[in-house]
Amino acid sequence: KHVDGRQYRLNLFDGELVSARERFLPSITGDGRGTIRALIEAANAERDARGAPRLTDGERMGRFLARQGLDLDSVPAAGREIGLGAEGNLLMGGRSRRLPIESVPRMLVDRLAGAARCCGLRWVGVDLIVDDLFSPGAHERGYINELNSAPAPAEFRPERTLDEYLDPATRVLRAYFDLP
Repeated sequence: KHVDGRQYRLNLFDGELVSARERFLPSITGDGRGTIRALIEAANAERDARGAPRLTDGERMGRFLARQGLDLDSVPAAGREIGLGAEGNLLMGGRSRRLPIESVPRMLVDRLAGAARCCGLRWVGVDLIVDDLFSPGAHERGYINELNSAPAPAEFRPERTLDEYLDPATRVLRAYFDLP
């Protein structure tokens, strides 16, 4: 069943929230001149320079473009955002932004921790779809899309500073080794 809403990844270790990110679908923005194929190539050159996962132009993307009446040779209008996939997965070219974990409702974290415990998972990445993660009733309206038993390190890729990388990694190591 398709569920509308915003996509999030919440990483928990032993029931404690370690990091929270909003995920965005892979996309490119038209310039009125280049084909979707050329725009993907340009985006991949920029991604390669940053060490970020590449946008892939496989069958899934082709089907996703076809549903929009497009293909790799289409030339989108300047400023038009073109979705390239239905998942905000970073390894498939999605993007994400870090969210303040202290703002995530405790009741939601407890609910997600319960789902992880139910599956016997200490370290888990919970993919969640909900209209507003920070609303008080998010735990009642959200849908768990997936529990990842081995969240990818790409979730912790530094965006601006080393501290943004070290903070969640330090939290996991402290919890794992029971350090203060």
